[in-house]
Amino acid sequence: MKRSSQKKMSMVFNIVISVILLVAIVFLIRFAINDYNKKTTISPDNLEDVNNGPVFTAYTTEYMLAELADADSAVEIDTELLEYVRDNFGETTYASMVNYIEKNKEYTDDMWKELFGASVRVLDYFAHQGQEGYDDCRIIASDKSTCTLSFIGEVVLDDVWNWSPLYVHRKNLDNILPAAFSTDVIAEMKNADILMANHSFAYRNNGIRNREQANYMYYGSKNDNVSILKDMGVDIVNIGNDHTNDYQISAFNDTIEVLRNAGIEYVGGGVEKQDALTPRYFIAGGMKIAYVALAESATKASAPAVGETSSGIVLGSNTKLYAEMIDTASKNADFVVAYVDFNSYIDKDANASDAQAKLARALVDRGADAVIGSSSTTLQEIEYYEGCPIVYSLGSFWHETDPHNTIIFKIHFENFIPQFYCIPCVQKNVVTNSVLTTDKAKEIFATITNPSMGKITIADDGLVSEN
Repeated sequence: MKRSSQKKMSMVFNIVISVILLVAIVFLIRFAINDYNKKTTISPDNLEDVNNGPVFTAYTTEYMLAELADADSAVEIDTELLEYVRDNFGETTYASMVNYIEKNKEYTDDMWKELFGASVRVLDYFAHQGQEGYDDCRIIASDKSTCTLSFIGEVVLDDVWNWSPLYVHRKNLDNILPAAFSTDVIAEMKNADILMANHSFAYRNNGIRNREQANYMYYGSKNDNVSILKDMGVDIVNIGNDHTNDYQISAFNDTIEVLRNAGIEYVGGGVEKQDALTPRYFIAGGMKIAYVALAESATKASAPAVGETSSGIVLGSNTKLYAEMIDTASKNADFVVAYVDFNSYIDKDANASDAQAKLARALVDRGADAVIGSSSTTLQEIEYYEGCPIVYSLGSFWHETDPHNTIIFKIHFENFIPQFYCIPCVQKNVVTNSVLTTDKAKEIFATITNPSMGKITIADDGLVSEN
């Protein structure tokens, strides 16, 4: 009897031990699975392949919001943003984000670029598109890892003076590009994702010549001639210069209206202060790019300074105003371009004036990533300041019969990294030709690389490098 009781107790004990072991094994298996789901690294380079494999469901939107609550980001990381990337990049999205942060020991906004091929500002825009404050971008390309921003100097679509572009080419207005530009220049303009020009004239259908310009060149064009800018591929223009008021303020306002109707963005001025100070945003190459512009100072002929409710231009002499404009742009964009109509230049001098350098560098200090200058018919030097390119004058791109050296300045992004190029051109008899593959290119490159501004080299293909 005693042996039987001991045998039963031994069986019970073995059963209890077995149950405990079984529970422990189950617990360890579940722990291992959870740990695997949490720590398995998902390569951003193979995200699409991973999406076709096992689905990781350990992380919810609520979990990610909590994890990123204190993230130092350019935007507010909210439910809409997280669910947008999850819905567009697959169920593994949250796991890949967690893995990225663990691997890099901290959160940075570079995570979005590396995992999803776009900046957090771009993804935030698409996540909130249509909501208030999210309707201010022109989308050039949302699925490319490259983009090219190109810049040309003064374009004067005047048809009054006998040496001006539309007068000289008056017989070819219906097909003017082949008559006015070499094929490689046309290709450069057309291949740019975003092309910007200095709009140095007014649309004058309803304007009267500015009386202040009795001894001053005035440039005007019929409203319909805006189609030529479209044919050139121009996407955005600077109107903050001393020629958009050549036919008085009524034509200045008409110029804005003509550009709007043509779908061409404008900066540097506006119908009132808010319009003039609002950066124009583009999405290209996975980035949000901002453009702002201003005139260095007022001239006798320029439009008035923009007012709270009155039209005019942005002036570099108003530090507070342009600082507000740059601050807004740098807060909301990944790359900020400031286009400046400089008018303190010394005629026919390739060197920048002290006033030019002071303003350009102040714009970089405030937040501009590139400063592009125009106004002088003379091509001027280039410098790097705090790692940012400053082009003091592109020269006249399409203006008159007199010969001028000029450049097309390009900022080419490859996976968010910019490279800078100069395409040397000569404008003569109101025809602009590229001279990149000729000996003239070396002469032009020598003109714009002033050792006093820092050592810069320009390769045969126009690549600009800071040494």
